Amino acid sequence: AVHGPDRRGIGHGAGRRPGRTDRRATQTESENPLDDLNASQLNRRIQFRRDVGTEDDGLRRVPDWQDLGGPVYARRRDISDQEKILAGMKTNILIVRFIVRSSTLTRDVLHWDRVVHEGDIFDITGIKEVPPGRAFIEFTAKMDPFS
Repeated sequence: AVHGPDRRGIGHGAGRRPGRTDRRATQTESENPLDDLNASQLNRRIQFRRDVGTEDDGLRRVPDWQDLGGPVYARRRDISDQEKILAGMKTNILIVRFIVRSSTLTRDVLHWDRVVHEGDIFDITGIKEVPPGRAFIEFTAKMDPFS
C-alpha cells in the first residue's frame, strides 16, 4: 500500500488534525465587561415593581408595590466588597448591577422603583444606558439584608 505524506509525518497536515485551531480560554476578561455583552448573557428573570400606594388619613403614605409589566431577562453582577470599601460604603449591603435589553418597559423604570430577583427586593439607586448602541440598560440596585 502506498502511504500519503500525512501518514509518514511529513508534508501538509503532518502532526495535527486539519481545521483545528488553538481555542484555549483566557483567564482575563476585557477591561470593560460590557464590551462582549450579548443577549445570551441575560440569563436571569427579574420583575420591576412600582409603588402605587394611596394616602392613609392624609398623614402618611401606605406603600402598595405592584408589578410593572412582566418579568424580563437580565444579567446580574454583584459589586465586590473591594469596590464597596473603595467607595466608602458598608460591606453588609448587597449591591447588584442588572443589565436588561432596552425596551419601552425598561425605559419607563424610575429610580424609586424596585427590582425583585429570586424573591429578594432591591431598591434601584442608578439607571444608565449601556453602549454600544444603547441596546441595553443597566440598573444598579441595593438590598440591605438587615433592614
